Amino acid sequence: MAPELSTSSYPGFPGEEGSPSILSPDLERRWRAARCALGELEPDLVLENAVVFNSVTGEFMPGRCVWIKAGLVARVTPEKTAAAATMDINGMVVLPGLIDAHTHVWGQVGVDEFVRHVLPTGVTTVLAETDELPW
Repeated sequence: MAPELSTSSYPGFPGEEGSPSILSPDLERRWRAARCALGELEPDLVLENAVVFNSVTGEFMPGRCVWIKAGLVARVTPEKTAAAATMDINGMVVLPGLIDAHTHVWGQVGVDEFVRHVLPTGVTTVLAETDELPW
């Protein structure tokens, strides 16, 4: 049987009273999100009544709560919890940032115009054709 996941048995990690921080700011942020996912820290924000898109299974999962800690998604669950702030998004769809794996940015409209059009569609990352790079 696997041991129960918990960070409480590891003294000296960031956020423990009296413990010096030994992690970089980004790792501390990720550590706080991990502890939130385990239920050890309260989320900063909970998006309630979300429909979450699972990009692995292609499934839309209604009635989910998205726990956010330190600007990171810490947990997606049907469980509600106390949080510094909550927002009922009333069935709106939440999905991960999409990746456009083949695009032509510079040859068409330029970066600024491209970004203005793709961000509202959920694309947060693009793999551009290298033959179009401006150098």
